Amino acid sequence: MTRLNDSRLWALMMDPLRSAGLDTPAAGRVSRQLVAVVRNERSPQRRTYGPGDALPDPPPAQVTDLDGDVWEQQPAAGEGCYRMCDRDRARNADSSDDIESIRVWPNLLEEYGPLTADRDSNPPAAG
Repeated sequence: MTRLNDSRLWALMMDPLRSAGLDTPAAGRVSRQLVAVVRNERSPQRRTYGPGDALPDPPPAQVTDLDGDVWEQQPAAGEGCYRMCDRDRARNADSSDDIESIRVWPNLLEEYGPLTADRDSNPPAAG
């Protein structure tokens, strides 16, 4: 399977949103929400969540972020806690982001979303 990476799509959405009067943080959030809609349309068998979406019950075991990095649920840390998988942390070792920390669902969606559940982690979107 090809790695999900919608960072270019996200970036292309930013300028029109800023031109429409949104500040950069708001444009970034709306862009992430729009990419979630695109992902849900493109792959309805894999549920995608955007900023503001609640943690599903049950939480997905793995999710793929905007850039295609995989995050794994950390049940021992609490419900809705995720950490970037070992392979992607190694690949992003030169990043200026703190990729070692555990992220809580709402923060993960805001910083790295949208998040697409692994096929086996969650049922498809309804409707």
